Amino acid sequence: MPLSRNRPNTMRTVLLPFLAGAFFMWGGISVRNNIRETQSLLTASVSRSRISSAGDRTTTKASSLDLESPVHQYQQLNLKSAESNNIDTPEQSPSSSWNCDPSNYLVLLKSGTVEKYQKRRAQWRESDCPAIYNQFNITYRFMLGLPAHEEIDPKEHDQFKRASQEEVEDMIRIHSEVVNYTDTEILSMKDVYNDFHLKTLRMFEWAVDRGMTGNTSMVVFHDDDFCLEPNVLQAACERVSSDTTKTSLYGGVYLWGVPVYDQQKHFDGSFAPYFSGNLYVLSSDLVRDIARDPASFFTSVVATNSEDLQVGAWVLNQVRKKSRKVAFINESRLKSEQLEM
Repeated sequence: MPLSRNRPNTMRTVLLPFLAGAFFMWGGISVRNNIRETQSLLTASVSRSRISSAGDRTTTKASSLDLESPVHQYQQLNLKSAESNNIDTPEQSPSSSWNCDPSNYLVLLKSGTVEKYQKRRAQWRESDCPAIYNQFNITYRFMLGLPAHEEIDPKEHDQFKRASQEEVEDMIRIHSEVVNYTDTEILSMKDVYNDFHLKTLRMFEWAVDRGMTGNTSMVVFHDDDFCLEPNVLQAACERVSSDTTKTSLYGGVYLWGVPVYDQQKHFDGSFAPYFSGNLYVLSSDLVRDIARDPASFFTSVVATNSEDLQVGAWVLNQVRKKSRKVAFINESRLKSEQLEM
């Protein structure tokens, strides 16, 4: 009898380790299979697109996406941001509804704060440019930041440092200019070259918040030593407006359709076509979407801080986020001859 009572205990002693080992072996196989399945799902392939200088889109061979790269992590965050923020943008309308009349253009002139730029603005006002813009009823503004000759170094505890003499003189001149002319806007940021892409984004924001009206169809950005040829932009706009598949417009005097220098590429080797910074134009829907998209602040993660290159990256972001096709206008005659300065 004792032997019969002990037999089940003996069998449990033998069977339990065996069953446990089998369970963990099966579990290990299952976990490894799950890992393999997850890895196969995460190892995605993406096809990159490149827009040639003529504006045609060609697809290159699909390449494996590096999921560990900061660029990929930024892109994933970018997509989540678009989904969660519900960016408020108007419904897209076909390009045939674009109003190409120059009276619906807003022109923003990129200018600086130091004395030489004030002289350039004075020469521009004495040129034919204001008369041309007034003839077509075009709204234009010089866009300036605040003078910044010296940077504050927090490590030196110089937060109470006063403005330099040069900054004071520049500010007095700019204040007088703003009082005497209604064509100048001051952005609330230091006007330094390293932050020019941020100044450009502030210009986009100003256009959306204060500059654009319900009739604004195009926003033009150009340097302060020449002006736009309104008739040329109108003709180019009317040419592409017949293509009802195009929902947005991006144009300029010189299109970088393919990278020529390594600095033009994004950090992952990709490239966004962009127009040279001396003059470029965007349809108002692009300006509005770029200005309201929180991701526009963070494109420095994937691209250098060059202003015109950043604009190309902003446009590419919006193409990826919305079902939009952009008409590229590459027209060297958009700008007048450079003024004698």
